[in-house]
Amino acid sequence: MTPEQYTETLALIAMRLTAAVRDEGPQEVAEAIAAAHALPPPPGIDPTVAFAVTLAAAIPTDRTRTQLWGWTLGIPNGTYTTIPTGAAANRFATEMALAGHLTLDALTDDEATTVITILTERDWPLNAIAAHLDTEPATIHRIRKASTRRHNPARREDAA
Repeated sequence: MTPEQYTETLALIAMRLTAAVRDEGPQEVAEAIAAAHALPPPPGIDPTVAFAVTLAAAIPTDRTRTQLWGWTLGIPNGTYTTIPTGAAANRFATEMALAGHLTLDALTDDEATTVITILTERDWPLNAIAAHLDTEPATIHRIRKASTRRHNPARREDAA
């Protein structure tokens, strides 16, 4: 992996970490950090320094500390509030997947369902969705089927 490829991949992981911290929970934060640690750096690059610099580079310099960190003021005992169970998929992860920057295995179930639904509504064929998300058509079909059952109680009763 070239330094440029490493930096680009690390930036995507940093964006995923940001989304996990702000919209998801500790498990997703841990997964994003694990992904950063699992990424093999090119020779001569310290992965901890590279990740810290990548995160720091994403912070806008035209905002005050309060503007940047004000959302943390209500965090009790060093924990943060996660999105409620059943909440919508992370919009950032969904947009990244739609743009082709995240594969299916990088998405939560809700995010995968959202992305597949959007691409289906855009008249993408099954094989194109599978290729876009780097997975098998059977996996896309299974997720579509599960989503239909979950969102259409009448079909769920018919299947029983």
